[in-house]
Amino acid sequence: MLAAMNEGLLLHQTWKRTIVRVATEFSREVAVNSTEGTDRGSGGAALVPGGARAKPLQLLKR
Repeated sequence: MLAAMNEGLLLHQTWKRTIVRVATEFSREVAVNSTEGTDRGSGGAALVPGGARAKPLQLLKR
């Protein structure tokens, strides 16, 4: 899905002004707890593709 969006944005020359943020912050433990369920585990992930995002060195120079 992101690849198709990327192709369309490149085709219309708007990729360089685009940022896409995909994030999640919730997860469950793999192990079953005493009530036969699962507890919250640690979580967190982020994906930030896009032509408008700054390169790491550009952020340091600001």
